[in-house]
Amino acid sequence: ISLVVGASAQVLCVAGPSSVVNKTYSVISEMSEEVVSVDRNGVVTAKAVGSAVIRTTFETKGAPSNPSAVALADVPVEVLALEAIKIRSDVNWLEPGAEASVHVEGSAGQTPISLADLSTECSWLSQGTAVVELMPPKEPSNTAALYSRLKAKAVGTSRIQVFCIVRGPGSARNLSHEIEMHVEPPLALVGSPTLLLRPGSRAEIRTNRPTADLRFRVVGSSQGEDEDAAPWIHVDTTSTQGTAEQALVVASAEAPPGLTVYLAIECERGGVVQALLVTVEVRTLHAVHWRFLDNFTDPHNVLALGSSLTLAVELSDKAGRRFAPLVVREAALHYEMSHTNIKLSTSWED
Repeated sequence: ISLVVGASAQVLCVAGPSSVVNKTYSVISEMSEEVVSVDRNGVVTAKAVGSAVIRTTFETKGAPSNPSAVALADVPVEVLALEAIKIRSDVNWLEPGAEASVHVEGSAGQTPISLADLSTECSWLSQGTAVVELMPPKEPSNTAALYSRLKAKAVGTSRIQVFCIVRGPGSARNLSHEIEMHVEPPLALVGSPTLLLRPGSRAEIRTNRPTADLRFRVVGSSQGEDEDAAPWIHVDTTSTQGTAEQALVVASAEAPPGLTVYLAIECERGGVVQALLVTVEVRTLHAVHWRFLDNFTDPHNVLALGSSLTLAVELSDKAGRRFAPLVVREAALHYEMSHTNIKLSTSWED
């Protein structure tokens, strides 16, 4: 067993199948008695840094031909010096309204040490109570000071600090540690969860997280197996047209109309995975529409002299559903002008 100076632990040793009539505990060698002590009940107390061996001696009652026997069991003990304390948490980020438990433990080099058996006083502090609020543990106990609960209140970052006084034989140490806890909104799409694409086209997909933090994968399709859709639908996260929160979903020119692909978007933070599902449908182009973007509502499309309009091109399938907004490499606007009318047309390259 490993202990820090000032800590205690119970040694439990059992013998059988014969009944034990006497059991004693002792420290092997006088030098080891400076490192640990052990009482008649097997409670070991660490006194100084070093190594020792606790010996348990059993006297058992056996058969008439062998009325008594002695058995020995040795337990090695290592006593370490407490070097630091650390806050332990299973997560480093929370959603608003979520809760998490944290606790403090000691360390001696790379060895984690429980502070439960030490005389320890701890104070917890949140540097940013508007972001993360500290609450007492749900189940109070004599070690409650080693634990705290966090409740996320608003998006942001808070520093969680703990200050401990650890008392040992004739001494007291002041130790502290801090961690950062981030509060972030749930992973969310910016836009529709369904993308309508034509064979050979591309569309933007946006979330509220940087694309570098996301993983995209096909999890199902109307063709059956996931891998069957892989040659037809993929996600481009390296395009120069993209932004930090944007990726491009690309349908190959060979993607069959009628194909439906289910695309998972996953984000892992601190061991917690959030996921979204996007439906990508490949359909045939049926119609092209013009749309005015300046609230132009004249029923006869009459434009006053000197005024201007912004026009958008929208594509739809046979059912009248709009395709995802165009992401094009090159586009051109063509017009034919007469004395009173302008006839517009457009072309583009996906």
